Amino acid sequence: MKLKKILLSTLCAVAIMFGTLAPATSTMAAESQVIEIDDIEVTPEQLSDGVTVVLTKNEDGTFEQTIFYDTDLAAIPQPMATSDGELEWAIFHLGFNDWNDDTGRLYFTISADEPMSTVAGNAYVKSTSILFPTTYYSNSFSKSLYGSMNTSRTLKDDVDTGDKDKVRVGFSGVVLTTVAGETGYFSNTSQVVKR
Repeated sequence: MKLKKILLSTLCAVAIMFGTLAPATSTMAAESQVIEIDDIEVTPEQLSDGVTVVLTKNEDGTFEQTIFYDTDLAAIPQPMATSDGELEWAIFHLGFNDWNDDTGRLYFTISADEPMSTVAGNAYVKSTSILFPTTYYSNSFSKSLYGSMNTSRTLKDDVDTGDKDKVRVGFSGVVLTTVAGETGYFSNTSQVVKR
């Protein structure tokens, strides 16, 4: 009987611990619509194949970040483009798509209101196991953006995920640098993507 109580207490503690790790962002289903933020287009398909972080500058000069998973597209803010040398907003999306048999493609899309110089960070694809995840891909990246204000790059084609129907994609330490030398830092986050 005592062993049963200990086991039950342990399981409750683990459930509470993992429950507090859940993101505070709403995860409502994406509607079949498209939202445009100036030249940026975010589609339901993009939201369902990864995670999107919107970085917006507050009046006091600090940045606020909003993480969007598979959510209501109408909830994404619509900042204005200024191109005045000061980074006002940026959007970074990490996605995993084009699953063929056992492989898929890891990519990112980035947009900002200023011409961008580089984006660097770390990206990964892992199994969805909480305790012992298998890593299918994990690597740092640094990409020149050549003054673009909206671009996409493939990080890795043919990431082998075996016969899994879902994986966790995520990033950490992502830093955007504009041509004018402004920087934006994106929150570390991840999302489960289904085949």
